[in-house]
Amino acid sequence: MHRLRERYIKLLLKLASSKRSAFFKAVALATDGLVYLVAVPWILFRLAAMADRWIPLCWPSLLESTLSILGLFVGFFWIGWSVWTQLALGKGTPNFSAPPRRLIVEGPFRLCRNPLQFGVMLYYLGLGALVRNTTVGLTAFLAALIAGSLYHRYVEEEELKRRFGAEYETYRKRTPFLIPRWRQVVGKAH
Repeated sequence: MHRLRERYIKLLLKLASSKRSAFFKAVALATDGLVYLVAVPWILFRLAAMADRWIPLCWPSLLESTLSILGLFVGFFWIGWSVWTQLALGKGTPNFSAPPRRLIVEGPFRLCRNPLQFGVMLYYLGLGALVRNTTVGLTAFLAALIAGSLYHRYVEEEELKRRFGAEYETYRKRTPFLIPRWRQVVGKAH
C-alpha cells in the first residue's frame, strides 16, 4: 500500500510540474464538476437509499427545508470561492492534473486547508435534504468527510509538502484542516 501511495504522489508531482492550457483547465474543471457534483452524489444517494429502506428515519419537513437551503447555498458558496481562488490566484484548478502553480493561503484557504471539501460536504447534505431524504444527505456528508479527509491527510498533504516545502509546513501548522476558523469569518465581516 505504501508503494502504491508513493507512486501516486510521484505522479501528482509530475502532473503539477506541467504547464496546462486554459482549454485543459476548463476540461479538468468540467470533469470534476461532473464527478463530484453529479456522479458521486448519485452513487452515494443510491447506496444510502438502499440502507434507508432498512432503517427508515423520518425528519421534520422544516428541518429538511432548512438543511437543503443552507447546505446548497453555503456549499455552493464555498465550492465556488475555492475554485475561483485556485483559478485566479493559483493559476490552476482543483483537478489533480492541473493543480495550482503556487501555494494558496488567501481567500477560503486562509480559513481552512480544505475549503473545497468543506463545501462539497455541505452540498451533499443539502442535496440529500432537497430530495427529502436527510438520512441520505447525512450519509453522503459523512462519506465525503471520511473519504476526503483520508485522501487529503495521507496523499495530498504529502504531495504539497514535497512541492512547497517549508512554506506548506508553516501554512499547515497555522491553518485548520477542514473546519474554517469562524472567528476569522465573522471578524472579517464586521
